[in-house]
Amino acid sequence: MKLSPAERIPLLITGEHPEQLADFPPYLCALAKLSTVEILPTGLPDTDAPIAIAAECRLMLKIEVDVPVERERLQKERLRLEGEISKAETKLANPDFIERAPAKVVMQEKERMTAFSATLAKINEQIIKLG
Repeated sequence: MKLSPAERIPLLITGEHPEQLADFPPYLCALAKLSTVEILPTGLPDTDAPIAIAAECRLMLKIEVDVPVERERLQKERLRLEGEISKAETKLANPDFIERAPAKVVMQEKERMTAFSATLAKINEQIIKLG
């Protein structure tokens, strides 16, 4: 988002158990240099700001988003992820790779592809949200 590290921004958090998040705001403010942390039990507002997902929590910086710039950034990330998925699929489709590589390496490649696919789904969701 190209935010200045000196700029303090409010953070909005929602999760399945908002009462468990009550102890975190002071620590988050200090560690992430946030202006405030607001826990929203009913969910995040419907804005263009990107949302990060950590475990069962959804986090959103309360900022104004330059839609064309954000859309371009997301498109670049989408292309990068599609390339990584393609590389992983090519490796996993190669019988020589599967036979010769240690099982641990094959499993890591499968996990990478799964992680890239999950991130790509989130990126696509954000692109759709931006319109």
